[in-house]
Amino acid sequence: MFAILLDAVECFQKYSLLPGQYADRLFKDTEDWIFKDDHKWPFSFMNICEAVEMDPNYCCAKVSRYRKLRRQCRKRRRSWPEIVLSQRWDKRFG
Repeated sequence: MFAILLDAVECFQKYSLLPGQYADRLFKDTEDWIFKDDHKWPFSFMNICEAVEMDPNYCCAKVSRYRKLRRQCRKRRRSWPEIVLSQRWDKRFG
């Protein structure tokens, strides 16, 4: 389950930077999945976060912060930030 979250965050970061319709579609699909408040579908972002004992609101806040920082970096032409969802999970799986 954690691999699904990790893949989503990596797609969100990767495809936010790449040009083209394909990258735009993958970014938008990932963004929609992350920010959709769906508790019925077993593989929704919310349910997967809860399955791996992570707060989905915290994760969404981190992704939102990344999105805001990305826009600022794009304006200033700085390097892109990375999303760290949880120090606990980074230590365990990193």
